[in-house]
Amino acid sequence: MGSVVANGVTTAPGFKAMILVPSAANAGDQVWVEWMEPFFWEAAQIIAVDIPADIFYNGLYGGLAWVWHELA
Repeated sequence: MGSVVANGVTTAPGFKAMILVPSAANAGDQVWVEWMEPFFWEAAQIIAVDIPADIFYNGLYGGLAWVWHELA
């Protein structure tokens, strides 16, 4: 079994990485864990969930509005 903490950063499999001791040696990990990783997860959620839901909702609404207008 390997080390759970490396260079002041937790690295346990299955858990979110955490910066335990900020230092110049783990500056790259700090940028990744605190800035880039949350941004990429947010972007993935927007791409995988929000955009398809918005497309479905607007398509359904636009289609029903068109049908209603044609029936009128």
